[in-house]
Amino acid sequence: MREKQREIMKTDGNEKEKDCAVARVNTFRVGAQAEQNFFKQEMGVDMTHASQVFLAEQISFHRKVAERLEGLYHECWPSQAATEDTPAAADTTAATTNEVLNPWDSTDIYEEV
Repeated sequence: MREKQREIMKTDGNEKEKDCAVARVNTFRVGAQAEQNFFKQEMGVDMTHASQVFLAEQISFHRKVAERLEGLYHECWPSQAATEDTPAAADTTAATTNEVLNPWDSTDIYEEV
């Protein structure tokens, strides 16, 4: 592009021909810049849409995995599954040992090494 502009300026000819050549080069530049802007804009929209679809599919996948794991839990421990809607390890351990398990009530002092 720069070479063409240098060539135009070096050639002998009247001023009108040079102006027309410069106008053609400028028109080409504007068109190329418009194409770049449009591409970037469309790519941004496409990436946003693809990210949204990806997240929706990930959520759906993890829900299916959670449902399968819950079904497996109900198959493995049918007696506990009948009494509980959602299993919680700390709650079932506390219920069977009659101890309150709360890690935040600890009197231990935490020190960084």
